[in-house]
Amino acid sequence: PAGGASALVNNLVLNGDFENHTGAGCQYNLPSASFGTVMANTTGFGLSNEIDVMSGACYGPLAVGGTTKLGLHTKADGSEDAFSFDLSAPVVAGVSYRLTYWALAEVSFDPSLAHVTIGLSSNPVDFGTPLHTGALTTTGVWTQFTHNFVATLGATYLTVSSGPITT
Repeated sequence: PAGGASALVNNLVLNGDFENHTGAGCQYNLPSASFGTVMANTTGFGLSNEIDVMSGACYGPLAVGGTTKLGLHTKADGSEDAFSFDLSAPVVAGVSYRLTYWALAEVSFDPSLAHVTIGLSSNPVDFGTPLHTGALTTTGVWTQFTHNFVATLGATYLTVSSGPITT
């Protein structure tokens, strides 16, 4: 925007590629309380309570970058997996940012497609303010999402949720 400030940083998200974690292989259905002890710079808080940390050849296509990907799930009762990323510096209100991420719908265990919803928060266990929802319309294929935004609030966490069930 005219007269607006821009963020001149490459990446504020710590461990955005999910490569800094403990364990190996396929760690399925980690409770939210345990997720942050496995995945560095994150905090799990979703009520679905079953985040997967997958390195290498677990179900679905390999990770886009690196060797690790996450699996998020929304249960039939509407409870979602959710977690927050720590940021290397706070997001500043009034500053422009670009959010880029990859997601895919893997339906081996559940035939429903979903959305990935991204938000900003000042609390690691509260989703906060929604920024972007990426609708997953194809199964088994990575889709890149890019969203430009001007922060409306200062925040210290980027939040991610598995989003609502769609058919």
